[in-house]
Amino acid sequence: MTALGQCLDQYKRFVRENPLQVQLLETAAQSVFFLLPSRFGGDSDDVGSEVCYALSRLFHFFNEQIQLEETLSSGTKHQALRALLSVLSILDLSLEKIAKNRGERARDTVIIVVEALRCAVKLYIVSQEREIFTNFEGKGSRRAIEGEWEEVSTNLERESAEARSEGDGLLLLGEILHILRPFLFCVIERLVLRRQLRRLGKGEGPPNSYGSWLLLAGSFWMDFLSDRSSGAALARREVDLLELGVRSAESLRSTTGPRTGTGILTREASLTRAMMRFAEQKEELRRRKMQWLLYLLRSPLFQLICEPVAKTTDKVLGRAPLIGSLSNYAMQLLMHIQSHHFYTSGSS
Repeated sequence: MTALGQCLDQYKRFVRENPLQVQLLETAAQSVFFLLPSRFGGDSDDVGSEVCYALSRLFHFFNEQIQLEETLSSGTKHQALRALLSVLSILDLSLEKIAKNRGERARDTVIIVVEALRCAVKLYIVSQEREIFTNFEGKGSRRAIEGEWEEVSTNLERESAEARSEGDGLLLLGEILHILRPFLFCVIERLVLRRQLRRLGKGEGPPNSYGSWLLLAGSFWMDFLSDRSSGAALARREVDLLELGVRSAESLRSTTGPRTGTGILTREASLTRAMMRFAEQKEELRRRKMQWLLYLLRSPLFQLICEPVAKTTDKVLGRAPLIGSLSNYAMQLLMHIQSHHFYTSGSS
């Protein structure tokens, strides 16, 4: 074993034996780099602080994988793909800022490449896994991380699989719309913006915003259809689970003798697992709906509503002592966030 390998093994042992100290170190590093003023300055100096913040998040992600290594099997089928999605979510903003210093064309290329890669990986996971409604980068379900979709040959599992088959089509439709929306949005947005800039450069007058409004409306329509499709499928699945629960309770009441047989325990475990998966799916649907608030930060809705309100508020509060500096910083932070794609894309 090389010296580097020995150092890595010692570090892994330290992380597993001292989780509290490692967590405190991670929190301190992320807090320091997150609050650096230059990170939201809007100039070239913010690239370094953003990269440092991304590295601190990668440090946390690496330690997390070390702690999960003993509980997660090392040879899972899609664990590497999910890790790739997590790394993309950590690095995407840094890549955008680095490319932005090289020009808008380089920034557009990086955005499209990252979104295309993220979209392709998610579509592949959906095509391979049986569970088609998940938080791709989340940790809520060990089954989702491991990809262990073993078949349980019980009557309850066969009945629930038959009941789920009708809603799987709606779930699949909602999932595909959710995955494709950020990629299509960024590609069409880049084309619309370039066309408007060419129009302005040729002296044909100021660029109209019809294309931007249509793009924003189309993006929201895809999100809305995804939510309605997934919500309808989950509502049907909830009814199916309630019926299965009633059926399971009736079978227990009709059982004579001790109720600790292997078949009964397996049946109850299958129902409990199905209900836990359903709860995770409902939570993921709520998380996605909360991301609709990001539309307030997307052009042209931001210029129409949020920016005038923010400027008026900053103008009023800016005259007050102490509060004025905080108001100016908040306004600067808001404008910085709105000017970057991966802050407002909702693709992670």
